[in-house]
Amino acid sequence: MANIFFGRGKKNHLIVDTSLLGLRGIFVNQENEEEPVLEKAFSSRWSSHLTKSPDDFEKNLQATLKSFAAYFPPRQFLVTFCSSDPSNREKFVQIQNIDEEDELEEYLISKKLMKASEDFLTDVHVIGPSISEIKSHQDLIIHSVQRELAQYVMDTLEETGYELEALEFPSNSLIPFHNLFCEQAENQTDALVYIGWEVSMVSVFFGGVRRFSHMLNFRLLDLMRLLVDKLGVDEDFALQLVREELFEVLLDGKEGRVQYPEDLMNEIREEMDYLLDELKRSLIFYSARVVEWKVEAVDRIFFTGLETRIDPFYNLIASSFPIPSKRIVPIEEIRFSDEVNAKIPKGAERDDFTLSFGLALRHLT
Repeated sequence: MANIFFGRGKKNHLIVDTSLLGLRGIFVNQENEEEPVLEKAFSSRWSSHLTKSPDDFEKNLQATLKSFAAYFPPRQFLVTFCSSDPSNREKFVQIQNIDEEDELEEYLISKKLMKASEDFLTDVHVIGPSISEIKSHQDLIIHSVQRELAQYVMDTLEETGYELEALEFPSNSLIPFHNLFCEQAENQTDALVYIGWEVSMVSVFFGGVRRFSHMLNFRLLDLMRLLVDKLGVDEDFALQLVREELFEVLLDGKEGRVQYPEDLMNEIREEMDYLLDELKRSLIFYSARVVEWKVEAVDRIFFTGLETRIDPFYNLIASSFPIPSKRIVPIEEIRFSDEVNAKIPKGAERDDFTLSFGLALRHLT
């Protein structure tokens, strides 16, 4: 079942991504260029609790989109929208072959495999025939995100004058990352992991095709909120601590700028243990359920999220798997316009655009 298409036109393609932490927009231009260029970028941060106050959120979003529309004039752009907030979910499903789109949707709803449409925005990605030698099924990934925040922002974008072309989901950004930035090998099984502020996920590719995807129940946002609650600091400072020192203190025993209580560190250790367990279970699920042990294991694992910037965090995860691992940072592989280079210094701030960048690559013609 295809993405949800709203309109078409000969305009530049703009990716808009919103979440509990803010709104981002990027325009990647490939016209008359051998390589794509990140031409324009916009970012506005807000409190992670802002969406809990509808009136305040509405006022803030209106003000944000006023600046956004001045930077990205609506008449010049078609919008692909993604809501990368923590309500994103994915379900891997194997069912009998159903070719008709409407019939497929009816079947998934009747079997309660799709979430209620009044509460969630949902899309079904048909992977294709199962690669299991035991089953003659087709494989699907069902993406969903809670409707309330995503629908409100989409409606407000339309009211601002933008034409919405498609609704996207975070894990689809990993497809071009694997295709373009991971060395390809025939019959190779690769896992691509992304750890982010609000969504974390793993996708598994076999023979260059994504065969499985799972949203991990781990978010750096939760660690940020723990620091806010336990240390009494504001969100901006807590974000800094997570980016710059928390894992060095936790895993390498280094001194930090603040004193971290032992009960806080124990909570974070439990979160890390859960992340590793869930990631291992996801890969076991792939081998056992998706390919029915047709392949012995995942051959390589790539990391592409915020964990790539935090050495102790990356080393912990990578060392937990007895297979070759590598970090890739696609956002650093593209040429930035002088304007974007001036606005977004090289480093951590660019990571906020990673998912948007992946979706932009996916929609380049």
